Amino acid sequence: MQCLLELSGMTLATLENGVVQILANCPKPGVMLLFGDLGAGKTTLVKAICKQLGVDSLVNSPTFSIIQEYTSPAGPIYHLDLYRINSNADAHDLGLDDYFTSGFWCFVEWPEKITSWWPKDHYRLYISESENDARFVKLVRYS
Repeated sequence: MQCLLELSGMTLATLENGVVQILANCPKPGVMLLFGDLGAGKTTLVKAICKQLGVDSLVNSPTFSIIQEYTSPAGPIYHLDLYRINSNADAHDLGLDDYFTSGFWCFVEWPEKITSWWPKDHYRLYISESENDARFVKLVRYS
């Protein structure tokens, strides 16, 4: 486990710069697990990351579809919301492991809903609210 980045006071006004820093600290695409309370800004952050990665289409929360796929110049980007997943068996039935091993970006909201599925090499992004509607973001790499 290696802490790659800590950003404090991130707001919507500084979001683009924060995303540039996050991506600059990720040496290669992979699985990024996003941890944070409801309303912390996980989907907003994924939208900004996708924009930075060249996605032109609308990026929405995949709460009901569970999986959204976007097209970028570097290949597909997968955005998963596991809020409605109840077990590892549900995740297996959806074939989620195929996304985790694709070699492309795979952003996962509510990863705590399943356990022991994550590849050895992955990123974890922790988002928490701080003062004045700002956010504290911590990026950690597991390998």
